[in-house]
Amino acid sequence: MPRQFTISELPNKHPLRDFLERHGKEVTTLVAQAAGTTYEYLEHIANGRNQPGVDLMWRIIRAAHAQTGEHLDASRMRPGRDKLRPMNCGVTAARRAAATTLPAEHDTPPEPSHP
Repeated sequence: MPRQFTISELPNKHPLRDFLERHGKEVTTLVAQAAGTTYEYLEHIANGRNQPGVDLMWRIIRAAHAQTGEHLDASRMRPGRDKLRPMNCGVTAARRAAATTLPAEHDTPPEPSHP
């Protein structure tokens, strides 16, 4: 039977696992609160039991950077999942589409009317 490895023994550990080991529970709890989640959920993600949604992933990355100045590797936060979309700062696809489909008359101010 092949040897079983724990996630901490694997060469490509999850970035949150490394983060937890370096910074401990106190700092990671602050990061979790800033990202709008719990320490326990971050621990589940770090141990490979859950994967964060794209928006939560970016919130975790921003919160970790704000607390420690450390950059977490976004490409390893969701292993085996879909391609990452760039951060959109809360602008939904519908808003982006609406912003690009305004008629041309909205681009120029109206001409003044003369009495």
